[in-house]
Amino acid sequence: MNCYNILIVLMAGAFGGALRGTLGIAKAVVTKSNFKMNWSWFFLSIVVSGVIGMLAATFFADDLRLAVLGGYAGADFIEGLIKLKIKDKINS
Repeated sequence: MNCYNILIVLMAGAFGGALRGTLGIAKAVVTKSNFKMNWSWFFLSIVVSGVIGMLAATFFADDLRLAVLGGYAGADFIEGLIKLKIKDKINS
């Protein structure tokens, strides 16, 4: 796999993460009256989703569809872990 393919697959995973992040933002805007956007978290989750998507696609011959799906699922997984960690801090 050359650098061009790595970049394309990484961008596909980041696209999946950005899609998940955008949907999460839209849901928060609709359901919460005092929503405040954390841009650093949004961009960090996109970067991490890109890496997760790239890893997922690497197992299946650089399939871009799996990179997007892996990025989306990776962002969802990270969000779930963060919510669980926040809930533990609140309950403690």
